[in-house]
Amino acid sequence: MSDNTLRSEKWRRLERVIKWTGLSINSFALTIGLKRSENLYQIKKGNNGISRDLAERIHARYPQYSIRWLLSGDEQE
Repeated sequence: MSDNTLRSEKWRRLERVIKWTGLSINSFALTIGLKRSENLYQIKKGNNGISRDLAERIHARYPQYSIRWLLSGDEQE
C-alpha cells in the first residue's frame, strides 16, 4: 500500500466520524477540545497522521469509535 493510500485512509476514517457528527471540521475540532482545526486539515492534506492524543480525544467524546480503529483502521469489536 502506498503512502498516499495510507494517508487517504486516515483521512477517510476521520472524515467518517466528522460526517457522522454533522459538524464542520472547525466545530468538530472544538467539540473534541482542540483550540484550532489546523491539525485536522493537515491530516486531510496528508501531512499528518492521526495521533494517539487525537484518537483519545475523539474516543472520549464519541466512544463508539475505538482508539484502535481510529489509529489503524482495524475493525471495531
